[in-house]
Amino acid sequence: MGKFVSTYTDAETRKYEDRLKGEATLKMLGIPALDCALSVRIEAHMPIPQSWSKKNTEAAIGGRFMPITKPDSDNIVKMLDALNKVVWKDDSQIVSLFVLKRYSDNPRLRIVVWKWFDQ
Repeated sequence: MGKFVSTYTDAETRKYEDRLKGEATLKMLGIPALDCALSVRIEAHMPIPQSWSKKNTEAAIGGRFMPITKPDSDNIVKMLDALNKVVWKDDSQIVSLFVLKRYSDNPRLRIVVWKWFDQ
């Protein structure tokens, strides 16, 4: 009997991916999906725990404390699948990838994409 792998995307993740895809569609303004080698920078600006003191909050905003909690960077990268056929034809085109998790008083996900070289 052959073995197989099954993956499951929870409802919350699926909802976030749908929102990400929607935002990307708006940003692309009708530009066709890119079809070349790409570099991608992901900046995950994570919320600062409300229980932290003002001193620790300021340190987090200043980059002295970095989020070493979930979500893992690899799970953030998995969100890029939502951009297939919108920003690029397929995420296999990404040849360079940088992920930064940091605290922010304005939580958000910022994704910057550029062509690897002028092709």
